[in-house]
Amino acid sequence: FFFAHAASCGTMGGNKAHKSRFATKGEQTKRSKGRVEKLRVQSRGGVKLSTAGNAAGHKIRMMQSAETLRANKKKKVLHERRIGTTHGPPKIVAFVGLSTTVDPHRLSDTVQDSCTKTNRDATPNPFDFGQPSQNHPLGNTCMFPELSKARMTFLSANHDLDRQLDAVKVADVAVLVIRAAHDDAISLTNGGGRRRASMMSDLGMEEDDPDMDAMTAEDDTRSVSSMKELPDVNQYGMCVDQVGQKFLSLLQAVGLPTVVIAVVGMDLIPSAKMRQQMLRLHTVYFRHFFPESPKIFVCDQAKGISELVRHMATVKLRKVHWRDELPYMVGGSVKWQERPDGEEPLLEVSGYLRGRPLCANNLAHLSHLGTFQIHSINGPPDPCPVHRQGNDMEGLGELLDAADEQAEPLTWVKDVDPMANEQTWPTDEELGPAPGDGVGGDSDEDDVPMAIPYENDDAVSTKSRKSIYTEIQTQIDSLMATDIRRLENMTEEEREAERKHYEAQRRQNLGLAGEDREFPDEVDAPWNIPARQRFLRYRGLASMRTSKWDPYENLPPDYARIFQFQNIKTTQKRAWMAFDDMPVPPDRYITIALKGVPRAQFDASYATLKARNGFVTLSGLRKHEHKWSVMHYNLQFSKQYSQPVKSKESVLMHVGFRIMRCNPIYSEPSMKADKHKLMRYYHPEDKFAVASCFAPISYAPMPVLMFKTPELDAPTADLVAYGNVMGADPNRVILKKVVLTGSPYRIHKKQTVVRFMFYNEKDVNWFKPVELFTKLGQSGRIKTPIGTHGYMKCQMSGTLRAEDTICMALYKRVFPKWTTIPCSWLPEVEGKFRVPSLEDHGPVQEDLEDSLTPSMSAVQ
Repeated sequence: FFFAHAASCGTMGGNKAHKSRFATKGEQTKRSKGRVEKLRVQSRGGVKLSTAGNAAGHKIRMMQSAETLRANKKKKVLHERRIGTTHGPPKIVAFVGLSTTVDPHRLSDTVQDSCTKTNRDATPNPFDFGQPSQNHPLGNTCMFPELSKARMTFLSANHDLDRQLDAVKVADVAVLVIRAAHDDAISLTNGGGRRRASMMSDLGMEEDDPDMDAMTAEDDTRSVSSMKELPDVNQYGMCVDQVGQKFLSLLQAVGLPTVVIAVVGMDLIPSAKMRQQMLRLHTVYFRHFFPESPKIFVCDQAKGISELVRHMATVKLRKVHWRDELPYMVGGSVKWQERPDGEEPLLEVSGYLRGRPLCANNLAHLSHLGTFQIHSINGPPDPCPVHRQGNDMEGLGELLDAADEQAEPLTWVKDVDPMANEQTWPTDEELGPAPGDGVGGDSDEDDVPMAIPYENDDAVSTKSRKSIYTEIQTQIDSLMATDIRRLENMTEEEREAERKHYEAQRRQNLGLAGEDREFPDEVDAPWNIPARQRFLRYRGLASMRTSKWDPYENLPPDYARIFQFQNIKTTQKRAWMAFDDMPVPPDRYITIALKGVPRAQFDASYATLKARNGFVTLSGLRKHEHKWSVMHYNLQFSKQYSQPVKSKESVLMHVGFRIMRCNPIYSEPSMKADKHKLMRYYHPEDKFAVASCFAPISYAPMPVLMFKTPELDAPTADLVAYGNVMGADPNRVILKKVVLTGSPYRIHKKQTVVRFMFYNEKDVNWFKPVELFTKLGQSGRIKTPIGTHGYMKCQMSGTLRAEDTICMALYKRVFPKWTTIPCSWLPEVEGKFRVPSLEDHGPVQEDLEDSLTPSMSAVQ
């Protein structure tokens, strides 16, 4: 065999040389000769790469940032652990009763006595827990030496929802007190029927809930033996009545502190099996209200009370984020300080400061009493010290005096001269009554003269705005006093007649609400008023989503008095950062002296508050939070309320520590849209809505509770909705939509003759540019009127069906009414609420920071 030999290629090179002699650091330094190559950042896919990680000192800055974050977290954890110990303020424990047959004041007194009694084995009488206690202490601070010198401040609230809500807003631990045996208990095991189904529906539980079914099956196996031991077994069941269920809903809405369940009266149940059933039943019940199952303690014996106290002293506290962002305190001592030279006295409120630091230049808000300026902040000795000898911080004098040039003013609205606007003065003809004045067919518009153009509303500018607000103040005060006197002088027959009238009005409102639900936004054009006058303020939009609407067009005069943020997030961030530099730290006992408090009015208000077993809560306001703007609140409808609420209907709102009565308007919660549709009625099926009203500025996060009182003198209020603060935005455009409807009279292919939408030829020509649509999805436009009675020829996108309805959508912008009244306790003869007047606050300061618009004039 012969093998062919392939000749090697002459162009083939040698092996690749080893170049490691140039790879060492020393060799590279010699070759660079001190030159530094510039870093070239190439783009990847059109996106320029960042050079932040390659900058000099970046690693050191990252290490310092991580160390700072770690130190802040450690400081925060240590601060939380100090609460209730020797190194921090006492824990606030609120005792709240969940039924009308239990008195939480009695249990609070027993727990306080347990730290002073020498006989620890003494057994309290379980029957005493159902008796009302006299002269129970409010806000007492006790120390428990056996529990590492733990300190606790005790509050108690009986059956008043307002007092319960005030206690829970400031409580670190909420002790829910229930009584095990009473006649109104709801049995879920034997019988139960409709009450069982009603309570389970309130909880959101199904009939086949595994927890309830397992517990019921286990109890059914013991029913025979239990009936032999205890014949009347149905009286032992759920110990939470309707008042307790309402409070549990409020507790979830306002923010959950640490929750503990205390059961009294268990000794009245002779069967041990029934006692175990009672505890298991309530364990399942409270599991549906709280994310973490709260512990249940039986407090009939001294051992159970000792376990309850030990648990409250050592339990980890839940965070209430909105409350931790504010400086607040419970007023343990409230007294007047007389001043020399005839100066007005100062109101001194003492307590343990919590939350954030405080400065004397800030404003202080007293719940139910009003907002005032701080004169000074003192550091008196701790009334319940851990070490009797005291420490370096005790006995100090004034910590900070409020500087007049730096203190936050009590300005709440701007003083606007209506004559300063650049506008044409209206003629006598324009100021006169408009032709065809009357009332339209839509009940939602009956409160407004429909034939008067919106531009003519500036006729009120001939008077001073300040005098107008003074007249409104006087009218509201006289109206409240007149209503209260009328209610006091009414007989039982008159009260019954008024109650029947109210029920008839409520049924009528429910009928209107049902019509609004079935035919939303549909309105009939009036036959006695031209539609072009009836809907003069309305306009057509090609698209509610894409069409433009100027937010500064045709603003009401009230908008010239409020404040507007250019960037509310930046302003809120600055307000939060300002707390870090304030001189008075939290977690210590201080005395805050308030100035400008009317003594006679405050004494009467404070006496009324104490008569209702209330207490004073002081909270610090951040910058600009006393000023007014158009506030918006995200709301969710409560399951405890089943009736629709009409826009501009009077409600009671709790926004954090502040309370006010207002008439909000509701709109759809479309977050990304620039225009929002008005909701005439806030239905329970809608679930979510945005409430808008004139109110003091509040920064998020802040809880919002909305209540509805059925009558003026109603003792309780129903929770309608709850949510949080959305923000202050006067430029939020809320549009009211009306839909004019007509029926097809003649149909020929795509052409249709429509009737009953208008009643004269001029109205057809006036609304001719507006686009039409049908309920079955067709669209079209008006071609020409037919005759003089409102018939019109329309060109549609397709052939209509005889049962279809032709519609035309019109829109107008609506604004909330300035009817907001901050609530405060006053003597009954003067009314329940106080309206601040312009004379109380003096001239408005315009030297605001750049985050606020200096002025916001009304555009007519």
